[in-house]
This record gives sequence, C-alpha cells and structure tokens, in this order.
Amino acid sequence: MLSHDVTVETDWEQLALELSQLEPKYQPITVCIYWKDYLLGRHIPFQKQGFKIVSAGHMFDPNFLVRFYHLCSTHYYAASNELGTNLFYSIQAGCSYFYWDKLKYSRHAASEKILKRDSTITHNNKIFQKKMAEMKNMFSEPQNSLSREKLDFVEYHLGKQYFLSPEDLKQKILEAEHAFCRLIQINFSGYSPSFVNTTQTLKNTIDKLNQGYNSESLNILRQLKQQTPTTKYLRAIALARLGQKQEAILLLNEFLKAVPEHLKAKTILTELQKS
Repeated sequence: MLSHDVTVETDWEQLALELSQLEPKYQPITVCIYWKDYLLGRHIPFQKQGFKIVSAGHMFDPNFLVRFYHLCSTHYYAASNELGTNLFYSIQAGCSYFYWDKLKYSRHAASEKILKRDSTITHNNKIFQKKMAEMKNMFSEPQNSLSREKLDFVEYHLGKQYFLSPEDLKQKILEAEHAFCRLIQINFSGYSPSFVNTTQTLKNTIDKLNQGYNSESLNILRQLKQQTPTTKYLRAIALARLGQKQEAILLLNEFLKAVPEHLKAKTILTELQKS
C-alpha cells in the first residue's frame, strides 16, 4: 500500500521469494504490513515463506508512528519498496536501511488527481525528483552499517540540529503557552463574555480529546448553545472514536458544507463510510 487512497500491485509471491533468498545475516525477516494491505491478503505470500508479520496499525491511530519506531528499533536492518518517512524513522531507530526496488509496481487510485497527489513518481517538481534519485542511489544496496555521510543526510532532513533536551523542550512549551495566553487576552478584548467562555471551552475540549476523554468531550460539546462548524467537527471526532459512526458521518457532512477543503475531515468521512 502506497498510501491510504492509492494501492500498489506487483508480484507479491516473487517479492517474498526474493526476500527469502537474502543472505543469512538478514534473516529472520519481519514484514511490516499496512493495515489495509493485511485486509487485502497481501501478507499471505510472506507468511508462506515463514516471515513474521507485524503492523504499525491504522494511520489515524495516535500511536502509529510510535509503534512503527518501536518495531524498527528491534531490528538491525530495514528495507522498503517505496521511499518515504520510513527511511528516516528506521535509520533514526538504529536500523541500517536499504531501498528494495527489484520488481515493477503499478499504482491505482479512484482518480488521476489522487494518484498524482499521493504518488512520488508522478511528482513534477524537479528538485523533489532530484532528491528522490539521490536517496535511491544512496540507499540502493544492503549494508552492514551506514556511513557518517548517510547518517548526516538523515539527521539533516529530520532537523536534528533543532533537537532540544527534555528540559529545554519543556521551557519552550511553557514559553509558547504564555505567549498563547497573551494572544488570547489580546484577541478577546472587546468580545462578549459568552464568546470568551465558548472559545475557552473549545480549547479545553480539544485538550481533552487529545488525551482520549471522548465521552466527556462529547457531553461538553453538546451543551454548547452555539453549534459552529468547529464544534460539529469535534463532535464527529468524539463520536467516531466512540463507535457512533452514523451520527459522526452526518456531522462531518454538515462540517464539509461549511469547510469543503478540509482534507482530514474528508479522509475521516471516507474511512467511516467504507468501514
């Protein structure tokens, strides 16, 4: 699977066979399957070869990247048949990464627009294409370890030069919180108390949603007198997490009438309608 909306076809049996023929130092092999590929049965050829099958889960799971990083950290090598953030995450987790592009692939989507949006091979930006070619050349062969040049390349694109210690990060967050509070005070001047209360309630509710308090957040949102597109979107999120799919779909449709270009809302709606 290339993305949520683009599927990839190839000879999965042949790919599994070629992986099984890698040198003993790359064995045993673990295959990380995208959740939708698992539903399509793409894991079966690899399972037949005796490979361990794992998954980082659903793309909307807040622990998706954490789980993927953990899986990488338990292996010496990592390989993929498509370049993406998996390269950077796996190397940062301690893997020696290599790009495995031995077979031809075809990509399919509901429209040409989606295919161009989600497929790197159709990206027309020359600088982007040059960078992709550079990465393919740099990581084209399995290696026992990565050179300093390759590690520097990864760290640069991860922005490691901006990494902070836990103490410094905490200080930055506190400074941002103080700045936000000052901004709130400035923006709220001249507005009615009811507007201030509603806005602060929304901020608090978003915090609760991010912490997983879905039922509590939903109750608060339903009690608000003014139901804006934002409150409908937040209610839909809470409802979807609580398994109340139909009501969530209804609210997302109402929200998208007001904010038709909201990509995440459209993606969640599509996913709910398919499930």
